[in-house]
Amino acid sequence: MAKVLEALIAKGRRVKRPAEQREVAFGLADLTTHEEILERIVQKGGVRTFVHLISKSIDPDAQRYASLAIANCASAPLNRKTIVVQGAVETLIEYVSKSGGDIIARQYCAMCLGNLAADPDHHADIVNNDGIDALIGLIATEDIQAGRYAAFALSNLAANANYREKVVSDGAISACISLACCGEPNAQRSALQALRGVCITPQYRILCCREGIID
Repeated sequence: MAKVLEALIAKGRRVKRPAEQREVAFGLADLTTHEEILERIVQKGGVRTFVHLISKSIDPDAQRYASLAIANCASAPLNRKTIVVQGAVETLIEYVSKSGGDIIARQYCAMCLGNLAADPDHHADIVNNDGIDALIGLIATEDIQAGRYAAFALSNLAANANYREKVVSDGAISACISLACCGEPNAQRSALQALRGVCITPQYRILCCREGIID
């Protein structure tokens, strides 16, 4: 498996044809389902390959698989700092904001941001790259699964008192209340977790009530 992994990582930054990029991205995404090698994937340069495929490939499937792969890698706490240091945050946020991008790839990018935001040390990187606005915009697409992962990321950011005001001023309250009214339990849960974070601050509880959270 080690040789296959290293070959795919290297190939992913080299191939230019969409079909080959798709094949590489799928292979790497499949490997990230094995939790025991997530750290090895990042150590061997996987982050740069995923960022390259997300930002440079014109194939939606390649972008989708690469986004899933980096999101899976970010689920391992020891990988998060490396993912941020190697510049993935800006690429992830740009793709979340990309209205013409593959909606499933956008949701996986949001999932990755949510995983990175589980560590408060990375909140500034996300916020300073306009991540909050991008995540709220993804909820506004009304794609339930995309909204679910965007709200998941917002819930981690809203828990941070330093950025709660920004979460509120960018419009998270109305977006998350709307999402909480959908019929999908996991999306509802993510939306309510974000609203719970907002409501830590007493003054924002009034705003939530005005937006209809009681109903």
